[in-house]
Amino acid sequence: MATDSEKGRPRTFPAFDPADQRYTACCRGCHIQTAALVVGFVELLWCVIQVFGLIRNWTIFGSSYIIYFLIGMLGVIMLVIVVLMLFYGIKIQSAFWVAPHLFCQVFIIIIAFVAAIIVLLFVIFGQYAGIRGLVGHDDYQMSDQTTTYFGIALFIFYLIVGLLEVWFLLIVYKLYRYLREKEVAENDRTRFVVSTAVAGGDDFYAPAYNNQWETSNVHQPSSPSFYPGSPEAGDSYPYGTFKMP
Repeated sequence: MATDSEKGRPRTFPAFDPADQRYTACCRGCHIQTAALVVGFVELLWCVIQVFGLIRNWTIFGSSYIIYFLIGMLGVIMLVIVVLMLFYGIKIQSAFWVAPHLFCQVFIIIIAFVAAIIVLLFVIFGQYAGIRGLVGHDDYQMSDQTTTYFGIALFIFYLIVGLLEVWFLLIVYKLYRYLREKEVAENDRTRFVVSTAVAGGDDFYAPAYNNQWETSNVHQPSSPSFYPGSPEAGDSYPYGTFKMP
């Protein structure tokens, strides 16, 4: 680590440990990024199941189901988009691309719990037409007893979906916090490196780039004309040159 020659103390950077236990999930069984990837794949699988269910209901109820079908397909498309944004955010290590998934999850949680409450009230007060209407057709042939069982199953389903999405929300939020804290630590370190170079301070660790623009910590001398770069990659200004001590 670079040191301050006058005070003899090491220069420190914002502490960030990707392996910190705060960034784990599933009882510390895996890293938060892995858990978030699993969440994304589960939601994509859910989208596939939803599409098959919407198509099946359309074949059963016909044109009277068209509004429910369109709303359902719109929800599936939106979920697929935010899941892909989640994957992209993990790939480029950006919290910005993860944020839309959080908002979508909050919306899904609200819808799931509201639907569960409505179904429960329908079952309690014997509103059988209302229960059948939730699947797209209130005149669908089904006995009242069967409708009651169906309503109870529907209530349990919405409740499980809501609770599962709450768990997923906690995972994705931890991922967002992980990426955000990583970005802050890297930005603070970059500002320290640049300000030290401009001030012409003592030797320091600066990110040096190879031909593929992969960074590595290389001990380099600082000077007002020095700034880390890669002449091999085609850059000649404002980057300077240096000789290894």
